[in-house]
Amino acid sequence: KLPGAGLLEIGDDCIIESQAVLEAVAFVRGGLLVRPVKIGNRVKLGACSYVAPGTVLGDDCEVAAMAAIVQAVASPAGTKWEGVPATAHARAPEEFRRRLLMVAAGSES
Repeated sequence: KLPGAGLLEIGDDCIIESQAVLEAVAFVRGGLLVRPVKIGNRVKLGACSYVAPGTVLGDDCEVAAMAAIVQAVASPAGTKWEGVPATAHARAPEEFRRRLLMVAAGSES
């Protein structure tokens, strides 16, 4: 059985790009940290992004490419995370849904 199996919940219609990391098990200060990660519906995790153990991302959230959520957060719906360490920015869910549909259709500009 894989370490952390059952500790990851991913909602419907999510986009997880290349090399995105969802970490539910980590070694911290000489000990093992085990915390579930929950990803809501229509969440986008950008390429090479990182999500720390214990993080909960609400529906319609986005973690930008190369952004790192380095400590567990409970993120409200429609939040965009950018930078290292990642900081939260409010974003209109309708705009995000439109962008997800464009990506799914292969017409993102």
